[in-house]
Amino acid sequence: MNKMSKYAFVASLAAFLVLWTPRALPDSISYEGTATLCFTGRLPPSVEREEEGGVTFVSNIVSLYYIRTAPVATDTAPAGLVNGWELLISNMKSKTNMYWLEWTGILIPAAYAGTTGTVLKETASIETTDLSTLSGTWQGTGELSDTSVDYVLKVDPDSSTNCPSEEPPQCAGIDGGCMRAQQPLVYRISGSVSRG
Repeated sequence: MNKMSKYAFVASLAAFLVLWTPRALPDSISYEGTATLCFTGRLPPSVEREEEGGVTFVSNIVSLYYIRTAPVATDTAPAGLVNGWELLISNMKSKTNMYWLEWTGILIPAAYAGTTGTVLKETASIETTDLSTLSGTWQGTGELSDTSVDYVLKVDPDSSTNCPSEEPPQCAGIDGGCMRAQQPLVYRISGSVSRG
């Protein structure tokens, strides 16, 4: 092999390695989009009021949110991770302008629909005076056990709803089934996906 061919070969090999060496995903990936309340449980939640203390308890609130997001830097995030249906079951206590909430949320990412045991899950409880902004963290299970997803939700009254016409698959496991939300609610959602 002559000198010129040797240099061309080395240059080609270097270019190949640069182009085809797998790159690790960044430690944290930002995303943004919408989370829309599209369906609720058909059975109404339980409501109790304490007249003397002015406290209202609402339990077993079943909500299904349709989440659509995209990475802020579109070439870095795994597609379909923060997209899909979230089943949220919550309880609330309220008094005047104070709210106590506890919930369990399970998001089945679109990229893992049909798999067994791979979801993003959160169990949380908060005390707040402002229900228009909420935040939390989903933890991954199964193939996503090394993944956590932080989120911030802000009510967006100007956004239009983007609810699919079909019921989410989670409705099959809910007592009484689901019905379309009488007052769809849209949140702007943003946050980051972390791995490891």
